[in-house]
Amino acid sequence: RVLMLGSNRLRGSIPQWIGNFSQKLQVLDLSDNRFSGSIPSDLTLPAFHSVENGGNSVSSLPTLYEDSIQLTAK
Repeated sequence: RVLMLGSNRLRGSIPQWIGNFSQKLQVLDLSDNRFSGSIPSDLTLPAFHSVENGGNSVSSLPTLYEDSIQLTAK
């Protein structure tokens, strides 16, 4: 239920393969990488509760998730 990708020096946009796990995820930790852009709108995240985003240049969640997910900057 938790995918921890924090502090791995990952760069670029958030990978689409995260969507393969999205039905089961509740927490996604992307913190302290070098991701940029926004979280892809085609991810299906029905059970998401938290997205850890600190230390990146990820600007926003898709409008679809704004009311249900907490975007956190550590």
